[in-house]
Amino acid sequence: CTPTTSSFNASVCSGNYTAPSGQVVSTSSTINDTITNAGGCDSVMTITVFIGNASTTDVVTNINNAGPGSLRQTVADACPGDTIRFAPSLLTAGVDSISLDTHIVVDKPLVFKGLYTATDTLFISGANSSRIFNIIGATGKIVMDSMVLINGFTTALGGAINYETASDTLSVLNSVLSSNTAIEGGAIYVFDNSDLIVENSKFFNNTASYIGGAIMGITNCTISIKQSLFTENTDFK
Repeated sequence: CTPTTSSFNASVCSGNYTAPSGQVVSTSSTINDTITNAGGCDSVMTITVFIGNASTTDVVTNINNAGPGSLRQTVADACPGDTIRFAPSLLTAGVDSISLDTHIVVDKPLVFKGLYTATDTLFISGANSSRIFNIIGATGKIVMDSMVLINGFTTALGGAINYETASDTLSVLNSVLSSNTAIEGGAIYVFDNSDLIVENSKFFNNTASYIGGAIMGITNCTISIKQSLFTENTDFK
């Protein structure tokens, strides 16, 4: 009979976390939990538990594609209603980019708040190989404020953002979407009872190989655009 060991992370947005043994954890901490494995021996698990609070601010601390402190992990760990911000050190260098190798899934209402001042710079890039955000079934409002989304690419829909089946609203405010590419909706694709608000934003050099060089909306969606600039966006219908 050989005992086993393992470790993993667990997160809940509020309340308590119940470990496999039934142990209840009420605060963020690292615990040891033991159950009996298939061989009848102890299975000792080291569990790092994060218990969040709804409507808090979560901070991205590095430009890594994935892992602790990355945008991808911060989104995954966030609670519905949280605000995603970026550490000031990532915004002031003038050259930093978060380069993604696959899109980031957003399945909950969140507020993304990018730049703090007019001189800040942080590019979120699909590196011409990946869409940037895939928002599907996120019940509740999504806000992208002061974000710079560049070089998103997909052979499907929405080069920077694909937003569908949410029955709510995506707001893109004070943002720049540039050089994104898709079949439809070079920058943003909106579908299936999902609405889009665009205000004070810039769309340029986005491309759709079929239709909707900058934005494409279809199937019971409403698109509202105010005080925004569109230039050199192309499609080939």
